[in-house]
Amino acid sequence: MNRSLSTLTGRSRKLDGGVMFGNTPRQQWADWIKPDQDNLVDLASRGLLVQQGGRNTLVLALQ
Repeated sequence: MNRSLSTLTGRSRKLDGGVMFGNTPRQQWADWIKPDQDNLVDLASRGLLVQQGGRNTLVLALQ
C-alpha cells in the first residue's frame, strides 16, 4: 500500500497569553513562550497530511 506524509504550515497568529493559558500564572508559561510587550504570544498552526489507499487524513496541531 502506498503512503505519503506531507507537512503543512498554516497562518500564524497572535493570541493573548492570558487567554491561551487560562489560570496558569504568567511566570510559569512566559519562559516557554515569550510574550511581546502587549502580552501576546505567537500561535502557529501546522498540519500533517496522510495519504494512503486513496484516502486523505489531515491531522492538525497548534503550537
